[in-house]
Amino acid sequence: MKFFQLMRKNSRGFTLVEIIVVLVIIAIMAVTLIPSLTGYISDAQDKTAISEGRTAYVAGQTIASEMTGMKHGVNDIRWYLTHAYVAADYPNYKTTINTLSGATGTDFFKQVNIDAHGTITDYVFAATGGRFVVMENGSVRVEKEDAKAILTGYTAPIDPTP
Repeated sequence: MKFFQLMRKNSRGFTLVEIIVVLVIIAIMAVTLIPSLTGYISDAQDKTAISEGRTAYVAGQTIASEMTGMKHGVNDIRWYLTHAYVAADYPNYKTTINTLSGATGTDFFKQVNIDAHGTITDYVFAATGGRFVVMENGSVRVEKEDAKAILTGYTAPIDPTP
């Protein structure tokens, strides 16, 4: 008991060297943790973009199936899905893609390939956060630059309106 009382009387707090050592240790820990945390944030944003792309794909596929049932050609469907403004005959389709995918931009599908049966085979989708979801040959990837988000051998659809 006397030992602790003696320690309390002789102790005047931390020295400057001890405080600096603790601050250096905290700084080293922060320097090692911050890069790993930003990696987790980037991965989470990529996963969010992929989720939006898949949701938009389902919405786009629904629209493509409906338009195919109404005897629209593949070019008309591709043109419709890749243009920002709404065709007069089908005013709710872009709203549906926007609502389902959570996208806030005006161009949703940058590029889209559809087979003869009206099935979306490949697409580039502009997701939130400036990311582009590219689904090509059955694999999905996220690009952060518009220039890299292109489909191989893509040709733009022709405007079907007169």
